[in-house]
Amino acid sequence: MDGLYSQLCSRGKVAASNDIERDADRSFPAHPHLRDPKGPIVTLLQAYLRMVPDIAYEQGLAAMVGTILLQSPEEDAFWTFLALMDNHLRGYFAVNSNQMAVDAKLLQKAVETADSALAKKLFTELRMDPVEIARPWFAALFVNTLPNRYLYRVWDVFICDGASWLFRVALTLLLASKAYIMSSPTISASDVLDYLFRPPSQVLPGDADTFVAACFAVKLKEDELRKLRPKIESSLKQQTGSTSRLIQIKDLRSITPLSS
Repeated sequence: MDGLYSQLCSRGKVAASNDIERDADRSFPAHPHLRDPKGPIVTLLQAYLRMVPDIAYEQGLAAMVGTILLQSPEEDAFWTFLALMDNHLRGYFAVNSNQMAVDAKLLQKAVETADSALAKKLFTELRMDPVEIARPWFAALFVNTLPNRYLYRVWDVFICDGASWLFRVALTLLLASKAYIMSSPTISASDVLDYLFRPPSQVLPGDADTFVAACFAVKLKEDELRKLRPKIESSLKQQTGSTSRLIQIKDLRSITPLSS
């Protein structure tokens, strides 16, 4: 594997390069070297997308890579990122994967079990799609939501525990935000999303260890989520198949018959 990263970097831009440059510039305003369009975020992600071409680029990738680069040299960051993706996250970004939709639905079920009133507010009254909540959190590992001292502790546990930990962190943040979410009959879904993705400091406990302890203590039935996963996957595949068939039927109906 010696020299592989250099070889990948030498291959230049990918289809998503302009998006990566834009996201690098706006994601780390306090770190000029990360904002550079020729800097390590752009270089690393171009190399990764060359190596793994079935990945659909999203802003969360730049957020994760930038965070890793704040802790390690560029090539070390590449291998760390590669391991995170291969072991835990690739399904969130792979073309034709429905893992994000499945996990979003599982998060909704977890909220319904932990706090039915909160679930009703979010998913019935505000008609929020659980993907709206799960994607910005799970696809960026809570970068830009949690302060770094909390974020690094969350990542430490995630590397050991995997995706189940993301549900615990998400559920803890949702429950901690309940007072705000339930506070006004006129609150909108966009108000809730803004609050969840940039929670005020009073939502979090005073130190990172207390927050991690709260995540471990939150009411989450992981065995039930594991049992639900194949059912949700099957249901989503059926929905996708039905949608595809409807599109095909509409396309066929739109074809003008050949004149005789």
